[in-house]
Amino acid sequence: MRARKIRDALARKGLVAADINYDRTAITPSGYSPGWYVELDEDSEQALIDAGWEGEFSSDASTIDGVLAWIAGMPNARSAGGEG
Repeated sequence: MRARKIRDALARKGLVAADINYDRTAITPSGYSPGWYVELDEDSEQALIDAGWEGEFSSDASTIDGVLAWIAGMPNARSAGGEG
């Protein structure tokens, strides 16, 4: 259900995820911590580059809110000429 929320947020920006996973044993500097891993597909990465995005192309946020904040900070690839 939460992966769908992430896909929907990306779709509103004209973007597609190549991979969305929730890892209960993600390695962090302080040990193991659960978290979301989201990686964009190549076309979405290119659309963000074309739109001037200088942020990360994958997210490893520990919460769904962190992932949604990462997506909210992205430019809209549709208005930048990307196809989604």
